Amino acid sequence: TRKSILRKVETLVPLAVTERKNNWVKFGAVAQCPPGPDTDSTTLGDHMVVRLSTQLEEDEDQFQREAEEARKLTIAKAMSCRICSQNHRTSKCPFKGTHSPLTGASPLGETAGAPATGMAGAPSMGMAGVVAGGGTGGSVDASGGGPARYVAPGRRPGATSSLELDAYGRPIQEGFSVRITNLIPNAVENDVRELVTLITPSSTVGRVYVARDKITGEGKGYSFATFLTKDAAQAVIDRLDGHAYGNLILGVDWAQ
Repeated sequence: TRKSILRKVETLVPLAVTERKNNWVKFGAVAQCPPGPDTDSTTLGDHMVVRLSTQLEEDEDQFQREAEEARKLTIAKAMSCRICSQNHRTSKCPFKGTHSPLTGASPLGETAGAPATGMAGAPSMGMAGVVAGGGTGGSVDASGGGPARYVAPGRRPGATSSLELDAYGRPIQEGFSVRITNLIPNAVENDVRELVTLITPSSTVGRVYVARDKITGEGKGYSFATFLTKDAAQAVIDRLDGHAYGNLILGVDWAQ
């Protein structure tokens, strides 16, 4: 049962204020328009009709009942008896004392105790076989008893690599790198490349990197340049170290 209380609130307003509000005269661009709202200068809201009814509560109850039935149906589908494969628990099966559990097939349709077979009837390797197979997944063999792990082709036994590695196993980059410090914050890679090509030919300049802040993108004031020959790198160090660039003095030295 729902009880509704209707209250009427009255506000006393001076008569002069009411008459002034009712007799307002239009002005400006709508001074010549007739009384009432004008669609050219006034936006009218949608007319909303409110109907008070108890149908909403009935709809909510119906929705809750349907949701509960759907939940029970989902639970029933997920539950399967191991004896008769019906939608009830094995402990409550009516054939519990007269039938034995079904052990001939696994959930994946495979015979119990037999390996999984592929399309041609051959035993399937599975994910572990793909990872452990040297030719299939490109990994080392897991014959040591532990789980197989991926090994890069260049680090497999018997593989030959043309890259020279440092003490940490990282490839040594070919070339000679110099570090340029005290750069202006708005300098980019092309600016540094144009600067070093004033000293050495562009054919001897390799990679140029300018360090920037990850959030703002503004330069951190230093960069690295790689050269193909040691003479080109030494010439850049001799000419640009202490050279004025913008409003700052550059510092150029070998990269550590």
